[in-house]
Amino acid sequence: DYSGYRGAVRLAADGVPFPALRVDGQDRTAVVGLAATSIITLAQPPGLGGPAAFALFGFIGEPGPGDHTELPPGVGEFRFAPALMNPANPLSFVVSDGLFGSPGFFLPTTAPATYVVPPLGIAGVIHLQAVIDDPTGPYACSATNAVRVAFGP
Repeated sequence: DYSGYRGAVRLAADGVPFPALRVDGQDRTAVVGLAATSIITLAQPPGLGGPAAFALFGFIGEPGPGDHTELPPGVGEFRFAPALMNPANPLSFVVSDGLFGSPGFFLPTTAPATYVVPPLGIAGVIHLQAVIDDPTGPYACSATNAVRVAFGP
């Protein structure tokens, strides 16, 4: 259930957060075929005057209840502990980091960003979530929505 991981980016007046992170256009759950290319996009929060720095993290498999991570108040929560907070966890990894400077699979950039992921050819599940520069928050950054990506037939 991803209802609790909607992210904290630019809460709208109606209380619905902006879904900055998407995989193949989906902002909660995406299913990708074994032979399919997938597209990860991270949108710039609305109303910013320029590009936004971010760090995109991943987790292999299904996070357990103990993996839920509360960030400082106003930043949001993570479905899993990001690699920077739990570097010993072999299931947690950095996709791209232009915010904290950690090495990742893709070179650091700013939002809006698009990553083309070639077909993986193996079945499995990963979870993605980012921290993005958001000057409206108390810490000038916010957690994005989390996306569950299932690779399979």
